[in-house]
Amino acid sequence: MNIKIQHVIGNTGKWQEIIKSIIAGERNAEILASCCDSRIRAHKKRYYKILNGVWKEEHVFELEQSYSIYQFIMLLKECDAKIEERKNPE
Repeated sequence: MNIKIQHVIGNTGKWQEIIKSIIAGERNAEILASCCDSRIRAHKKRYYKILNGVWKEEHVFELEQSYSIYQFIMLLKECDAKIEERKNPE
């Protein structure tokens, strides 16, 4: 997999949609580009070029595992926040 998601999504939060689509099996660059935020100023053809990749099974598997770890870390952060909230009631 040789796509450069960071070049088309910036910090909009849309990267999760693209990642989930790739993990679910989507490989069409046009469909992946449709997940991008419309506020991003890059031209659609640039999206297609960047999101058109070589999809190796082992790289998609690694992406899936990395995304699962990310989700788990976010869950832990949420738990930590709840614990702190309970420890320090206002």
